[in-house]
Amino acid sequence: LCEAGAPIDVIGTLSRVVRDEARHVQFRGRVVDALGGWPADAPEPTWVRSDPRTPIERRILKTVLGSLCIGETISVAMIAGVRKHATDPQIASILTTMLADESVHARFGWWWLAAFPLRDEDRAWANGWLPRVFAGIEKTARPSAARLTAAAGRPYGYGPFGAMSPAERDAAFVTAIEGDILPGLDRAGLDGTKAWNARKEAAR
Repeated sequence: LCEAGAPIDVIGTLSRVVRDEARHVQFRGRVVDALGGWPADAPEPTWVRSDPRTPIERRILKTVLGSLCIGETISVAMIAGVRKHATDPQIASILTTMLADESVHARFGWWWLAAFPLRDEDRAWANGWLPRVFAGIEKTARPSAARLTAAAGRPYGYGPFGAMSPAERDAAFVTAIEGDILPGLDRAGLDGTKAWNARKEAAR
């Protein structure tokens, strides 16, 4: 955003997003340490970077659409659902803080999309890219049909740290997609519903 000459308030808000995410990592690290620490074979973290070969405006748009508008909106739904079942007071407090932060991140993404109207070429590119985004996030955030079938009718053990049953997770995912994400994309002049319906083809 700095390279692209974005307004200072936009840069400042996204700086908060980065700060919040670093704080969330610290929260998770403290919880892991309190539970005994990482095992010896824990994998190394991977770094999230945009491709410097891609034009800066396109890299910004990918981050706003994929990470903020879609990713953070899903995160809000999932953290809210998990927090409902968190009986440990410290974990519930951490989840409350994370939920507030992720809500700001998602709202910033949607605000950005409304405040900086897309060019025709950006809109065309995004409509072609979104099916792959939807395919990826459905694979990672939504329980599979087999998982839902296996869990149907069986009691679910939540534990003190919060969780969601597969059915609850599926419902939260669908509500976020249909209630927030697709309407938001449509308001921005993108064909969100068409992209969502094309996700299975994009995953092949």
